[in-house]
Amino acid sequence: MKLDYPSGVKSQLIGMGDKKIHLLRCGESSKVVIFIHGLPVSSYMWRDVIAALGSDFSCYALDLSGCGLSPAFENSWDVSVQVDLFKRWIQTDFPNQHVTLVGHGYGSIIVHGLVTKLQDQVDCVVFYEGYLRPIKEMSELGLPIHQLQSQLDASTFEQLIVDDNFMIDEFLPIVAEGQLDAKTLEVYRSPYQEKNARIAVYHMMSNLMDLNENAQVATNILGALQVYKKETLKKVLLYSMPGMTSNLLQLDDFRSSYPNVVIDTVGEAFFLAPEFNAALFSDMLRKHC
Repeated sequence: MKLDYPSGVKSQLIGMGDKKIHLLRCGESSKVVIFIHGLPVSSYMWRDVIAALGSDFSCYALDLSGCGLSPAFENSWDVSVQVDLFKRWIQTDFPNQHVTLVGHGYGSIIVHGLVTKLQDQVDCVVFYEGYLRPIKEMSELGLPIHQLQSQLDASTFEQLIVDDNFMIDEFLPIVAEGQLDAKTLEVYRSPYQEKNARIAVYHMMSNLMDLNENAQVATNILGALQVYKKETLKKVLLYSMPGMTSNLLQLDDFRSSYPNVVIDTVGEAFFLAPEFNAALFSDMLRKHC
């Protein structure tokens, strides 16, 4: 389907070897901000945010492999594969530039990995509904996923996401609180007509739900926590109310544990403030980055 974007926002499919990344871009500034979405949305969620910031920053909103318009490929759901793909793109396109990374939901896991590998390039990280510590209990994944997991075994969970398209048909309307119009819902639904995309999302959700301390998600976060001890690296924690995966106690604990941390609000929303509160979200990025 043909997607409509705000003025100044361009859609681009770029090649990295035999892999491809889809992104939205806006702006021509030397200040680079890279956005990575959560599940089950896509770079489309950032369209109004990057349009508002385009006069001050060069903004790039990436699609995770298998999401949006980024094609899925074998093992594209592997955290280290996704991190390496984005790292190579950043090193290729911005070899001598500092960048700001913005992570939402599952995208925060990828940001953690990028911070660890590109710590000399990243001067600011922004998390919204992100995972700031290794996940130890299912309740930390947010109530909808916690409730879902508690009722299902592994085989049923795979069937629900791959065969029944649960993440789009059931989960997205829940976290959107019924506020997405039919056109926007169709934009998010369209990529998941491909089974490969649903398989990729199933594996990414499985990554998130693996509570083993040696699992990829946990090791990615733990590696980044060492980098966050740097005073020169700014950490911005954005929250909305009521929120899903982040609460104020968790954010305040992180601020108490690491230097140069600020906390700010992006209004009322469950999980999709960039979709519903784009003006405020962009104002907070302009203020803190």
